[in-house]
Amino acid sequence: MKTTAKLFALLAFVLFINSCDKEPDEPARTLATITTLEATNITGADATLGGDITSDGNSQITARGVCWSLNPNPTNSDDYELADGSGLGEFTLNLEEFQPNTTYNYRAWVQNNQGTAYGNNVTFMTTDLIAFTVDSAFAIISSRASLRATANGIGSETVGGKGFYISDSPNPDSDDLQISGDIGDGEILISLVNLNHNTVYYARPYATANGEVYYGPEISFKTAGYFGPAGGYVVYDHGDNTEGWRYLEASPEQDAYLSWGCENQFISNTFVDYGTGLENTIQIDNNCNEFNSAARYCADYTYGGFDDWFLVSKDEAFALLRSLDDLNALDSNSNSIWTSSESAINEAYNVYLNNSNNNIFDITIGKYNYTTVIPVRRF
Repeated sequence: MKTTAKLFALLAFVLFINSCDKEPDEPARTLATITTLEATNITGADATLGGDITSDGNSQITARGVCWSLNPNPTNSDDYELADGSGLGEFTLNLEEFQPNTTYNYRAWVQNNQGTAYGNNVTFMTTDLIAFTVDSAFAIISSRASLRATANGIGSETVGGKGFYISDSPNPDSDDLQISGDIGDGEILISLVNLNHNTVYYARPYATANGEVYYGPEISFKTAGYFGPAGGYVVYDHGDNTEGWRYLEASPEQDAYLSWGCENQFISNTFVDYGTGLENTIQIDNNCNEFNSAARYCADYTYGGFDDWFLVSKDEAFALLRSLDDLNALDSNSNSIWTSSESAINEAYNVYLNNSNNNIFDITIGKYNYTTVIPVRRF
């Protein structure tokens, strides 16, 4: 009995000693926990990506970053980038690694001594590298037109060369007529010449970046040289409806040969710009009593069932002569015409086509001179 009691006492003592030597249970070590942040600051090549580490898994964090791919749930066997820093919380990376107009998948990741953990899959789509705006074609006559657009690089991108591609078929590209503009971001302003009359053209602005060509929105326009509502020649297209009109139509009759009239009388408020011929004509007609003046003739003129004809301004006369000459519709004695733009008390602007070099000039001559008058109307 005594021997048995001694054995139990010895066993109890050993168990007590062992229990005193044992360390407390350590917390379990696991993979860290991370959430993928939404992509921000997205452009054609750039995006800000990142993650939020919410747990280190009771193990030291050794690396963190993001990875991306065209396919969902990318890993570090795909494209990836390391982020600086350590510890819990958010981190972000500003990356310039992407292609324009492309949908990407990406995940944030974190690595500790237990391995690599990934966040949720997030998608984002890059934009164009170039931001385009394009206006309607303007100042359109039978053989010429003007085009205007802007091309600006997005984010860190900058525009190299820029201009327009032109064709008589839709979707013009580098195989078609190229009209180059200035280098760098900003406005593209192009003047087209030698176009065919009464023809629909298509135009697209382009710009280069990183050795690639990018296209803006396509526009179309029709050159002048067709017949208008009154049966006259459409000689000018403003490009859009401005103050109730867009087109200038010229009478096919060119047999009026008159003086400007109103000598020794200054008719104030006559202008030279496009869109001022009608107002000039009304101003002259209201303040000049000469029955057979150039402006009075046009104000009283009727053709094709229309009576809203007027004498062109100086700028309008340039489009009138150029288009009629391109159409071979200009009489031999009609290369010099009156305008409604007065220059002095006894002078007004006359616009003249030089047949030897095909250039058009404006000159001021005495109001008493007789020259051709071609009525026009707008619609």
